[in-house]
Amino acid sequence: MLPIAGALLISFSILTACEESGIVGSSFVSTDPGLVIDTVLIAPIDTEPLVAFSGSKTLVAAGSFNDPLFGPLTATALLNPDLYTGTVTVDPGAQFTLVLIRDQITGDTTEVSTYELYEITRRWRANEWKADSVAQKALSTSRVFNTAAEDTIRIPLPLAWANNYRRILALEPADRLDVYRDEVFGFAIVHSSGNRVEYFNSNTSFLEIQNPQQQGDENPPAPIAVSMFQRATSYSVDLPVPAAEDNRVLVMNDFSKTGRITIQLSPDDYPINNISRAEVVLHEDFEQLQTSLRVNERRYSTGQIRIFELSEDEKAFYITKSPLTTIQRDLEGRYRIALTSFINNAVRDGREEITLYFTSDQDNGIIRPNMFINAGDPERAPKLIITTLTPSE
Repeated sequence: MLPIAGALLISFSILTACEESGIVGSSFVSTDPGLVIDTVLIAPIDTEPLVAFSGSKTLVAAGSFNDPLFGPLTATALLNPDLYTGTVTVDPGAQFTLVLIRDQITGDTTEVSTYELYEITRRWRANEWKADSVAQKALSTSRVFNTAAEDTIRIPLPLAWANNYRRILALEPADRLDVYRDEVFGFAIVHSSGNRVEYFNSNTSFLEIQNPQQQGDENPPAPIAVSMFQRATSYSVDLPVPAAEDNRVLVMNDFSKTGRITIQLSPDDYPINNISRAEVVLHEDFEQLQTSLRVNERRYSTGQIRIFELSEDEKAFYITKSPLTTIQRDLEGRYRIALTSFINNAVRDGREEITLYFTSDQDNGIIRPNMFINAGDPERAPKLIITTLTPSE
């Protein structure tokens, strides 16, 4: 660990006090003798596996992408439509269609991908689903379908499935839902070909029930839209382990590989409320992230990291608390994490160590590995910049 203390301040030629403005790379030099700006390397970023689930997220992923930087990524989407509870009668000749609304693509955006649709044959719980969980599928496919440029994908469902759905709707109202939960478990969308992973929005995708047009009517009846009851993703990604000399660290967005930052404090060196600005600066390997992609390929990213302070008790469960802060990446791949109030409170409380955790993006169903520059890089290593203002006598 590298303490932040006047006597122990790192004697590193490029990190000299009063030669930084709080903005890495600035040439500002303070002329105020009461203003002191310390730029200090902090301990290397570690990673820690925390509790992670891949179910009940906004997005579900399906497909396969051989990422040139992060390795092969394969995902299977699970979707279970709900039981229709409206008042419109579902006619015997009604057509049932699974309508997927695609949100994003990781991989080759110009590909035509092929998927197999399987019925799931055993009960599963989305809120307990993990990335390495495997759904029990039927022995044969229900449908094969392709995706290309369109963002709305319509998959006609098998007649046997539709007949069973109608059978359950015909039961006594008090029995329908229990029977449906006991017998109908939705579909797995399994990749067959294509070099991309597609993200479908589980909030806007739906089961469409289209009653047939009656003789004498000019227009077909409006389709019935039924939302999803459960959603989840099973995925695997073969993340490489960076060599020590690479000065890089891999972090995920779903808490499965959570970044951990440790900051050593010496409260005696910073009188209470004298810190006017404090920020941690991290860099992602922006250049390699961009140049490693081939023509027509992209990675889905919101360009954010989310910072958490977590107790040991909180780490024992899936993290539902709000992040301490959410930071947007700048154009150079830099994240500047403002922690002024947080550091001042820590100094006031006499804390000598702060541990913060971060994820590489939102945990909304995306599969988002990211590569950060770690200790050892002479210019972009993780650092803390503290500006103190000493009142004039």
